[in-house]
Amino acid sequence: MNWSPQESQSLLGYLHGRVIDSEFTGQFIREPGSVTIWDGLRTEHYAMNDCAG
Repeated sequence: MNWSPQESQSLLGYLHGRVIDSEFTGQFIREPGSVTIWDGLRTEHYAMNDCAG
């Protein structure tokens, strides 16, 4: 694709906005003994500031 810098920035802004859209997110609440595994190559990570301590 031969996009201008403005077009590229517009697309990146759109995609970054989708990362934190609750429609496209999942939240895992840790409990003793729980295990979580995800594919770090195909997921975008957004840390929530909701941990106590």
